[in-house]
Amino acid sequence: MTTTKKTSKAQVKLPPNPFIFEILDLVSTQRSKAKKIEILQEYRDPSLVSVLIWNFDETVVSVIPEGEVPYNPNVSEENFKNCHK
Repeated sequence: MTTTKKTSKAQVKLPPNPFIFEILDLVSTQRSKAKKIEILQEYRDPSLVSVLIWNFDETVVSVIPEGEVPYNPNVSEENFKNCHK
């Protein structure tokens, strides 16, 4: 008979001044809505609030244009790459 041992995951603590993606990664690993809210409140920061408002508040109108980013390669980068082969 094989038994499986349940391992409990300890609450992961982020370093001081975590990046927004670190906070959101931690939130996404939580199972309950209450835990997600608790972590968002613990790491609340004006930049995190701004990102969440920008993404989820339908009254916010972004001035960033839709679609592909217009990109033209820098000629000096190409020259640099050719000189250092």
